[in-house]
Amino acid sequence: MESAKDSAAHTTEQTKNFGAEKTGQAQAHAEGMGQAAKDKANQAGQATSDAAQTTKDKAAEAKDNAGNALQQAGDKVMETLTNAKDAITGNNHFLSIVFFDQMESAKDSAAHTTEQTKNFGAEKTGQAQAHAEGMGQAAKDKANQAGQATSDAAQTTKDKAAEAKDNAGNALQQAGDKVMETLTNAKDAITGNNQ
Repeated sequence: MESAKDSAAHTTEQTKNFGAEKTGQAQAHAEGMGQAAKDKANQAGQATSDAAQTTKDKAAEAKDNAGNALQQAGDKVMETLTNAKDAITGNNHFLSIVFFDQMESAKDSAAHTTEQTKNFGAEKTGQAQAHAEGMGQAAKDKANQAGQATSDAAQTTKDKAAEAKDNAGNALQQAGDKVMETLTNAKDAITGNNQ
C-alpha cells in the first residue's frame, strides 16, 4: 500500500514538473514572438518617418528651384524696364527697337520659365508622392508582418498549453491506473483471490 502511495505521489510530482516545464517553454516562446512583433512595428514606424522626411525634403527642393526660376524671370523684366526707360528718356529710335525686341524676348522668357517651373514642380511633386506611397506600403507590410508574428505567437502558446494539458492528463491517467492496479492487488492479497 505504501508503495502505491509513493508511486502515485512520485507520478503526481513528475506531472507537476512536466506541466511547469511546458508552461515555461510556451511562455518564453510567446515573449520572444511578442518582441519580434514589437521590433516589426518599430521598423514600420521608422519607414513612415523616413518617407515623411523625404517628401518634406523634395518639396523644399522644388520650392527653392521655383524661387530661382522666378528670380531669373524678374531680373530679365527689370533689365527690360531699364532699357525701356533709357529708350524713352534718351529718345533714341535704335534703343526703342531694341527695347521692343527685349520686351518680346522677356515675355517669351518669362512664359518659358513659368512653364519650366510648373513642369519641375509637377515632376518633383509626383516623385515625392510616389516615394511616400511606396514607403507607406512598406510600413503597411511591416505592420502586417508584426500582426502575423503576434498571431503566430498566440497560436503557438495555445498549442503548447494544450499539449501540456494533454500530457498532464495522460500522466494522471497512468498514475490512477497504477493506483487501481495496486489496490486491486492489495484486495486480492487480502481476500485470497491472488494465487
